[in-house]
Amino acid sequence: MSATRNTVHKVRGGQTLASLVADYRLSSTAAILDSPGNANIRSQLAAEGELPFDLFVQIPPNAHDVLSERMQLLNELKPVLLAHFDSLRELAESDLLPAMRNDSPPFQSDEVMLVLQNLGEFSQRAIDQIGAKSVRFVELGKAMSLTHVATSQDSALAASSAQATAGLTWAVSSHGLSLWQSLWSRDVWDDKWEGRSSDAAVQLTMQTITTVRSIVVQQADRHFRESLLLQKRLQSE
Repeated sequence: MSATRNTVHKVRGGQTLASLVADYRLSSTAAILDSPGNANIRSQLAAEGELPFDLFVQIPPNAHDVLSERMQLLNELKPVLLAHFDSLRELAESDLLPAMRNDSPPFQSDEVMLVLQNLGEFSQRAIDQIGAKSVRFVELGKAMSLTHVATSQDSALAASSAQATAGLTWAVSSHGLSLWQSLWSRDVWDDKWEGRSSDAAVQLTMQTITTVRSIVVQQADRHFRESLLLQKRLQSE
């Protein structure tokens, strides 16, 4: 059985809905009966006894297995995100903050501008690299959208495969990704630094990095908790 798409099963003599569930290691009869792909044959599937011979049944991905992989990927993603933002703080402390202290409001010296550009490029490289590794979240979203426990988020993720950062957007939220992408925008900092002394601007800069990191990581944590709760629901079926 494919991990990310339905398997088409042709019923053989003596097979029942329950036997298909056992054969494909699914959580319950609802996994097949309520799968979107079986809407047209639901009445035949729900009938007691043997299934009609040669009936074609859509066998959805194993939701428990899909959720397990999703949770594993989220667990692997979190330390990568934390490490990136720790590096951002270190770079800001070593490069940006001295440049700002050597400058004065509105902090538009060539040195400050160059450091902001370098930090922006550093962040974008990380977004591109992590985004490429997050494609699997889209594939898992497609798999979940075929199951009887699919959520609207799964369906939306499944439909977003044309977007290069769709998996990362799901993992850290569109809001979190937007904040991350614009973190070193000159326009953003012009507004934030306006009217502030060097020390106050420095303090705000470090606080902002921490805030964006928190938003990004909290979304990944929320997805992990939601997946865990869904797994427990499947186990209780």
